[in-house]
Amino acid sequence: MRISFVALAVAVSVSSLGGLVACGGSSSEAELSQDELNRQSSVVEIDEDDNKKTISVEKGKAIKLRLASPGSGGYKWKVVSTDRSFGYPTPKDGEFESSGGGRAGGGGTQVFTWDTDSRLLTPGGANHAVKLEYRRPWEDDSVAAAETFSFKVKITEPAHEPPAPDLKPIVVEADDDGDRVKAKEGQDVVVKLPANASAGYRWHVESVDRTLGQPEVSYEANNPRAVGGGGLSVLTWKTGPAGPLSKVGTHAIKLKYSRGASGEAEKEFSFTLLIAAVAEEDEFECPTQRSINCMPPITPARRANCAADFRAWAESHCDVTFLH
Repeated sequence: MRISFVALAVAVSVSSLGGLVACGGSSSEAELSQDELNRQSSVVEIDEDDNKKTISVEKGKAIKLRLASPGSGGYKWKVVSTDRSFGYPTPKDGEFESSGGGRAGGGGTQVFTWDTDSRLLTPGGANHAVKLEYRRPWEDDSVAAAETFSFKVKITEPAHEPPAPDLKPIVVEADDDGDRVKAKEGQDVVVKLPANASAGYRWHVESVDRTLGQPEVSYEANNPRAVGGGGLSVLTWKTGPAGPLSKVGTHAIKLKYSRGASGEAEKEFSFTLLIAAVAEEDEFECPTQRSINCMPPITPARRANCAADFRAWAESHCDVTFLH
């Protein structure tokens, strides 16, 4: 069984040209895995090698059977049995692709195509048996077929994309001053600190690295109808990639409570934000002074101390240095 890549040919060609123009792209990034190509294809192709086999096909994908047909002596392939649910190919007698340059009597390939989106085809139901014979049209069943080909089709559920992770915002509050906060890439980090805008005071960013960048700033009044009432300064950082730049890593953030961004600080607030790739395991936490010798991943084989691979990870992602 093969998977047809006809529908992908144009897209692959264009992306290949794009890679040549860029000159700096990684070939591994541009290449799709075989499983991914199979999943994206809308046609499953079978041929002589699949005789008497059972073929699993996702509902909605087409099945294309290709059989060599020398064309001499008037012989042709014909579907002689199928069930009512699976039905006959379209067109019923298939199509002929010549390999003889159009010469009379030249050989080629007969192509039979079935669709699987009929409501009669149920994923997980019984297999559908199909049989073809290679014989001359004027012969009846009293004459043995020159060749036969049979296969069964098992209809399966169509593949679905895995659901996107539910990345709820991480809320940082006054009690988190000086702490380390962890977020997944793409997860909003929302800082909410008490402020009194009526007196001209709000929280402003005093320092942050360029990769993380500036937050979106807003204000939430405790009681919008109360004149002079307090509220919350709200600073929201987006942690998804900024163009080609990934924000995965550690970012130190320092805020000040002042009248205007250039005013003298009445209060200060700081925290360290660790942004991890979505695929990273949740147990990979940055070590603290008390846990530096017993951080995960811990297995019976490495329980005595942290493994070297984790030490390297922690040193590159966290504000910590191990003794080597």
